[in-house]
Amino acid sequence: MIPHYSYHYEEVMENNEVFEIQNFTLELNTLDPINSKTHNYFQASLQLLVDFLSQNVLDKKMNAQFELSVHECDEDKICQLNQQYRGKNKKTDVLSFPIHENLRANSIKESGDIIHLGDIYICKEVALEQSSRFELSYEEEFIHLFFHGFLHLCGFDHELSPSEEKLMKKHETQLLKSLALLVSKNQ
Repeated sequence: MIPHYSYHYEEVMENNEVFEIQNFTLELNTLDPINSKTHNYFQASLQLLVDFLSQNVLDKKMNAQFELSVHECDEDKICQLNQQYRGKNKKTDVLSFPIHENLRANSIKESGDIIHLGDIYICKEVALEQSSRFELSYEEEFIHLFFHGFLHLCGFDHELSPSEEKLMKKHETQLLKSLALLVSKNQ
């Protein structure tokens, strides 16, 4: 488990957009202006995240407000965070900093408060490299890394065991397939 990281990004990001649906707010901070494809992916993703939380993680009767922050960063920042919080002196594609140790354990009971799920940091350079290697657009790789990070915030961890890795991959694949269907319907 990654130690808690303050969810306030130290640097001022000029490219910030807030997405909201029902009881879920997502703040996206990027290095470059947010293009329409990224905007559409994140807007479509919100309902998927709400559905995922209610079906797989939280008490179905819960009526809380949820927040999540996503930060696009450069290699220097991701290396610094990876060294500081994981003891790994290398770049990585995505880091998640959950506020709650494990949402799968029903650690959050019904509350009228706003519940911040945590922060996700995605390295732009690594995402660009991977998008080329996997023959995806940058936006597709970015959203894939976002879903991966989101699952970590929920308490899934592919490094725990082969069965946990299989479960996390199943959820990741389902979120990506559902997003592809939503996006294709809206085009």
